[in-house]
Amino acid sequence: MRKYIFLLIISLIVLALFAWIVKKQVFKNDGEVKVGVLFSKTGTMANSEQPVINAVLLAIEEINTRGGIKGQKIIPVAYDAASNWKRYGTLAETMIKKDKVDIIFACWTSASRKKVKEVVEKYNNLLIYSTQYEGIEQSPNIIYLGTTPNQQIIPAIAWTVNNYGKKVFLVGSNYIFPHVANEIITHEVKNLGGNIVGEAYIPLGSNNVDHAINDILKSQPDIIFNTINGDSNIAFFTRLNTLASDIKRPVVMSFSLSPEDINKIGAGKITGDLAAWSYFITQNLPENSDFLKAYQNKYGSTKNINDPAVTAYAGVYLWAQAANEAPSLTPNVIYNFMLRQSVASPAGVIYIDPYNAHAWRTVMLGKINNKGLFDIVWSSYNPIEPIVYPEFNTRAEWELFEYKLYLAEVD
Repeated sequence: MRKYIFLLIISLIVLALFAWIVKKQVFKNDGEVKVGVLFSKTGTMANSEQPVINAVLLAIEEINTRGGIKGQKIIPVAYDAASNWKRYGTLAETMIKKDKVDIIFACWTSASRKKVKEVVEKYNNLLIYSTQYEGIEQSPNIIYLGTTPNQQIIPAIAWTVNNYGKKVFLVGSNYIFPHVANEIITHEVKNLGGNIVGEAYIPLGSNNVDHAINDILKSQPDIIFNTINGDSNIAFFTRLNTLASDIKRPVVMSFSLSPEDINKIGAGKITGDLAAWSYFITQNLPENSDFLKAYQNKYGSTKNINDPAVTAYAGVYLWAQAANEAPSLTPNVIYNFMLRQSVASPAGVIYIDPYNAHAWRTVMLGKINNKGLFDIVWSSYNPIEPIVYPEFNTRAEWELFEYKLYLAEVD
């Protein structure tokens, strides 16, 4: 009898010790769960990234009012990366080593993501990336929630070429995403019987756009596919309207044009142009109505909300669901628990593919009206499976192609 009592006591001690260890693993920040929020409040990307910061902080606030992570408060640790991709890597390391964050919500551009990728892989942390991108990447330390080319770019090409013509000009910022996107666009346009009549790149953040516009006017395309990022979009559309004032200019299909950019360009200068996203503010969903009301109450206006902001907002909820289910906040544990998550978001249902850690997303094409809002002209209606590596090249060929682009940026 004494033997059984002794074994029972030992078992209870072991269980208590195990529970204590698990608790320490889950809440290693004195009862608080720290998350990194790393975007740009200043510089060329500020117009695009400030709404993402706002949305992440709103989601954290909402989740905290509902009990946080297993009763523990989420504490955001935020820094301004100032639109400098090297600074993203430095600050991500600070967040992990000094601030002891459990996860990082970060980045718009692929250049900044590449720097943070190096850091989260080095320290085995986790990045949630919410912007549409070129694909051609998988990491055990990143959950990719933005669209891949088959979910955004390829549907937009087919619809636009079929509706506006087959002479295409490509313009973009001079970094990884636009170059890869234009490689894909070129392939798809040729498959549709179209041709690329010109291609031009603008340094990220530059307002020197006249050379690109002059090339556009000389080549007289039916369509401009635009992969410019940041506030260079403002200069591009402003000068395009000025220099093309005497002619009917071609329609522009944009893949990274923010509502804040449209507000600053002026709706009258951009009415009739197009954009491809997985979220427009005009979507008629109850989750979107609730989100817009909460955003309005917190920030006073909803004019600047963009797709990556709503995706990041959903990303916080996806992470919180995983964290509340998981036995610890260890990055590889959370990563695996996130692979089973889905959420009804303001952009519709988002769920993470368990095989490639990318999100299934619904894509829409919108035409800008005279109020600066988007009228949805086409939708996939259902979420599209993410294809990380476009199938007309091998994975090895794509990775080599992108690696050369990345080396050129580093140099």
